[in-house]
Amino acid sequence: MKLFRYIFSACVLAAALAACNTKEALDNPVVTTAQGAYEIPAEGGDIPLVFHSNMPWKITVAPGNSKSDITGIRVTPSSGNASQREITVTIHAGKNEGAKRVAIISILGTQSESAVRLTQNAVGATGPSKGTVALPFKASELFDFLKGGDTPEDEVFVTGTISKMGTFNEKYGSQVYWITDDGRESDKALQVYGGLQFDGAKFPADQSTAGEAAIIKVGDVVMVRGKAKLYKDSPEMDSNNVLISVNGEAAPAGEGTLESPYNVAKAIDLVKTGKQPSDPVYVQGFISQIDKAFSSYGDAQYWISDDGTTGHQMEVYQGLYLKGEKFTEEGQINIGDKVKIKGKIVPYKDIVEFSAKSEIVELNGATE
Repeated sequence: MKLFRYIFSACVLAAALAACNTKEALDNPVVTTAQGAYEIPAEGGDIPLVFHSNMPWKITVAPGNSKSDITGIRVTPSSGNASQREITVTIHAGKNEGAKRVAIISILGTQSESAVRLTQNAVGATGPSKGTVALPFKASELFDFLKGGDTPEDEVFVTGTISKMGTFNEKYGSQVYWITDDGRESDKALQVYGGLQFDGAKFPADQSTAGEAAIIKVGDVVMVRGKAKLYKDSPEMDSNNVLISVNGEAAPAGEGTLESPYNVAKAIDLVKTGKQPSDPVYVQGFISQIDKAFSSYGDAQYWISDDGTTGHQMEVYQGLYLKGEKFTEEGQINIGDKVKIKGKIVPYKDIVEFSAKSEIVELNGATE
């Protein structure tokens, strides 16, 4: 009898603890991904998808647009239990002999969800597979691409760690520096020639001697946008390239108007300091995470940041599509899209967000 009572008491205690743990997790439901976009080689293969979820979860795979054939793309395991630790699953895609395909991989928790964008070029496709804000080149990748004799026609995004500072042009306010994947000096260092700072503004002084006032310095992780080329035999970002972020953050900029929208850093700064306008404002950024592409109410829930990563982002809560119209299907917005949004910016718990019914006024340069 004593043994029965002991077992029964232990079971009750275990059930109570489990209930408490479940309640604690769901009081702050979180599903977050380590990055917003992934790419699988055209020949196919396996890559890890890393995320956190403090609630039971399952994974679905859907076409990123109406033309995407996602046959052969799967994620294993496709479901699991809550965890306080990092969760890693495997994305698998077979060889892609058709058109470039895009898939939206959604991680669905019981009270929260997140999504990442998967792309896979077709076998034999030409041109770079990276270079967007969602899939920027690494310094070494762009170095090799340019060395191979290819030159991207459009501006590209590249990330790296500053390994060395170069000359400063006082007249133009431009700074020369080099970036590598890990910040170590290398024969494959990519030169950032005549670089400008955020929003194309001039650097105020030589960054190698600016001390604590330096905007960039050796060891900083940067994202840069601009034209890439091979100068003589040296791969470089051409002059007038623009700094997008330093260590995941951008400098606050913009006036909150249609012509001069806030960047995400400015919107976050205003709200965190309690100085946000009471009227609707305009904010521009890149979609970094999509929690819900569209709901039965025709709205979407997603996040934007200045560099397309999830490190410093703000939420768009129950936002509407272009011209305030409802969302009608998946694929109308994607991770990496550049958006300009009009709405009220407000604090919610420890985050900054657009309150419900904000609207996209410009999507990748289009207004309708």
